[in-house]
Amino acid sequence: FNSDLVTAMAGDGLTATNGVLSTDAATTIQGIGDTNYTMTEGLMYGTNTLTANRTWLLPASPTAGDMVRVKGPPNFGGFQLIVQKQGSHSIDGASSITLLSNHASVTLIYAAANLWKVF
Repeated sequence: FNSDLVTAMAGDGLTATNGVLSTDAATTIQGIGDTNYTMTEGLMYGTNTLTANRTWLLPASPTAGDMVRVKGPPNFGGFQLIVQKQGSHSIDGASSITLLSNHASVTLIYAAANLWKVF
């Protein structure tokens, strides 16, 4: 009975296996140092003071519903953190957004073909 109930609840983003319900996408949490970086779906956060402008690229092949959360480092060191698209995807019509202040953050969701939305 329990496995039948779990199977009935499964659907988009949820999988039933032997009566256990699980999500299809696990959240990645990644600390990023003073470097350029290609992000994945999940939470990306800066760990070191910036010593130059840094560019963090959004995923190149996202799927609708993918979410990337970006949290800048505690100290930007007077530099900028640039969140940049890849390929034909836009960020609310732009190719990049720039974070300028300590601890700045932004959430982006891939809403439709070639479109990241800022939240």
